[in-house]
Amino acid sequence: MKKLLFLSLGLFILTSGCTTFTNSMMASGVQLQGNTNYEILGDTTGTGESTYFLFFKLPSDDSYLLGSLTNMNEPNPFNFAAVKRAQCASAAEYKAIKNFEGADQIICPRYATETNCYIIFTQVKSTVTAKAIKIKK
Repeated sequence: MKKLLFLSLGLFILTSGCTTFTNSMMASGVQLQGNTNYEILGDTTGTGESTYFLFFKLPSDDSYLLGSLTNMNEPNPFNFAAVKRAQCASAAEYKAIKNFEGADQIICPRYATETNCYIIFTQVKSTVTAKAIKIKK
């Protein structure tokens, strides 16, 4: 009976966790260099998802995308949660550009991030909504 109690308690601890939702927007938007002429094409969205087991990222369709810490304005690059959010946001940005045919870049991005933290694994899902633009030469 004690074994069953300890097994149930251990299973409960491993599967319980917390969920956090974060909405953010870059303060200055995407920076275009020089006198860049561009055409706004319309609204676009993209979603990036990642799953981590302990400190290791599990393979997914976003595995080929590398995160950039400059996109999310996180103050501490050693904050592992910030790195996870930044990687998902970067994947979401890439997919938002890819989803709109003819788009070169996005401006005015708005992020919605959901993080599910458990004892041994973490799931992060980030969705970006932005304006797709085409840079004129």
